[in-house]
Amino acid sequence: MHRIWIILLLGITLAETTRAQVDTDALPTVEAGFAINFFAKEPHIINPSALCFDRQGRLFVGAGPQYRNPKPDSPTDYIKILIDDDGDGVAETVKTFADGFNSIQSLAWRGEELWVANSPDLTVLRDTDGDDVADEYQLIYTGLNNLRHGLHGFNWGPDGWLYMAIGNTWVKPNAPKPFRDIQRLKSSDKTKYPLTKVYSRNTYPKSYHSLKRKEKEGGIFRCRPGGQDLELFARGMRNPWDMCMDDGFNWLATDNDPGPQGDRIFMPIRHGHYSMRHPWKFDWNGKHPAVAPVADLFPTVSGSGTGVAFYNSANFPEAYRGTYLIADWTQSCIYWYQPKWEGAHQVPAAKKKQLVSSSGGFKDLQWQGGEGRALFRPTDIEIGPDGALYIAGWGSVYGTEYVPKSEWTAEENAKYQGRVFRFRHTDPLVARNTWDTPKRRKPLADWSYDELLADLGAQLPVWRVDAQDELIRRGAPVREQLLTSLKSDRISEMQATWAIWAVGRIEQTANSDHATLKALAADAALNQRIQAARILGAHEVASAESLLIRLLDDAEP
Repeated sequence: MHRIWIILLLGITLAETTRAQVDTDALPTVEAGFAINFFAKEPHIINPSALCFDRQGRLFVGAGPQYRNPKPDSPTDYIKILIDDDGDGVAETVKTFADGFNSIQSLAWRGEELWVANSPDLTVLRDTDGDDVADEYQLIYTGLNNLRHGLHGFNWGPDGWLYMAIGNTWVKPNAPKPFRDIQRLKSSDKTKYPLTKVYSRNTYPKSYHSLKRKEKEGGIFRCRPGGQDLELFARGMRNPWDMCMDDGFNWLATDNDPGPQGDRIFMPIRHGHYSMRHPWKFDWNGKHPAVAPVADLFPTVSGSGTGVAFYNSANFPEAYRGTYLIADWTQSCIYWYQPKWEGAHQVPAAKKKQLVSSSGGFKDLQWQGGEGRALFRPTDIEIGPDGALYIAGWGSVYGTEYVPKSEWTAEENAKYQGRVFRFRHTDPLVARNTWDTPKRRKPLADWSYDELLADLGAQLPVWRVDAQDELIRRGAPVREQLLTSLKSDRISEMQATWAIWAVGRIEQTANSDHATLKALAADAALNQRIQAARILGAHEVASAESLLIRLLDDAEP
């Protein structure tokens, strides 16, 4: 038995440093009616693992040579802007927005700030002069997990919190206390978070965190703008890579689990424990009522869920809208997942289906691929303003070999690959003149109410976040307009969700008794009852206690 495990571990170690036998120019196969192309590829980027769109609808990608075993003098990761100037589906312009980072594993825009997960740091970037180059680098947290099972999964919610996932590797004694607590690390460190010092590109103090495998427990955390009020949201995972929300602010996340049950996707809920390092761990059957997971999506043992996105744009046919797209690194595919509700559980409505596949994918624990297969190892996915799915694709080597930064030449870079794919239906894309409208060239303060309301239902997260923030900034004067819109039948479920939370946050700021939310909690519309009840609970409105107790008998669980 010991010999079997030694052989298995040796095989994995060799696989990590072996170049995959794949066709780097081939494209993966796609579902009938769809098409795929290279949006960008090496040498512009290698080993990308994070995508997001800014308020102009431009794609930002985090990539570089940091992963797998960096040293303090390794070449750093970077963030580049990929711009399709002529609308042909290929990025002609590539700009470096920022560099000097540890392994970048998530990006999220909010207003003028780009939030970056580059364990062991969380960094905020700002371009103060509009030249598409970051001028300010502000460390918010440091001392976090290293790049293996690090910090990722950034999402701004309609409640105003930034949600983030982190894996189960160790943290330093100077990490923020909530991160130390989940790793059971006692420390007398008194560092005050969030950090406030702002650096430039030349003075930014990139941290270094050695790759030690003291695996304990991963979880999902959240903080307010600026990094305030960091807290644990859910726990009991191994490596929750990505998460996203549907139109009704329900979460779905991927987790790379050990053991015979294989990988899973699940619904993170506040205070949920998902069995990692818990007595439940070896009894997990995917259906424990306390954590409401989605079970049976990935095959047993195989699978490595990475990016996840909720699709509700106009390019894909109607049957694909209101569904999830989930990237699997090991299986080299994009799954289409159609959900349904069983009580308060979101579960599969049909068997999973691969919309994109690298001709059969990789087998269990084999990172070498197969000769002739397309190089397709998805690490993140984002839906663009045109309705296409943009997919970050890893290179043919699991991780780069160590080279000092001074020796990272173009020839060294050429040993590795990285690409971004654009996956679309053959139906017309969302026309640029329908999303790149004149309002996008005006300050948000000059937008009309209707222009802001429209963006509450936008596919791009940054558009929803920025529009809601502006409505909340306007406060009481738009509160009645929001309530009028909620009573109409002309807004989508996503618009309603973000509008209700805007009302709740306006009322919280005004220290009101939340009478409006109490009325919405008794509304005939299910989504309005759900969101209003969540807001009353989140804001701890004592006078709503009896109302919330009555809602336990609601016809909808």
